[in-house]
Amino acid sequence: MNGKLKILTQNEIGFVSIAETDGLIHLSFKNLLLNFSTGEFLAFRNMTKRLAAHNCLIPFPDGTQKIILRTPFEGIHFSFDVYEIQELANLMAEACYMKEIYGIIHRS
Repeated sequence: MNGKLKILTQNEIGFVSIAETDGLIHLSFKNLLLNFSTGEFLAFRNMTKRLAAHNCLIPFPDGTQKIILRTPFEGIHFSFDVYEIQELANLMAEACYMKEIYGIIHRS
């Protein structure tokens, strides 16, 4: 994360920021740190929003139930409980709204 970052939104679990130089979006959520272009961020947000809405729980060997988010990389998947996936979806929705607001303000 080089350059000056502007926090778009944050909560107790993570934050979403944007680099003022190149527009790269950084999502920090629990122990994950993901970097996206705007298009990638919107695609990831839509996928997460769909998973949160469908609540597709899979039983884990430890007795918990989790929602699995697959990545483009074979063998790398993220698992979230219901609260986490909802918080992640909310965090990204707020970030999208704030990015739009900043865009409107800076165009004026």
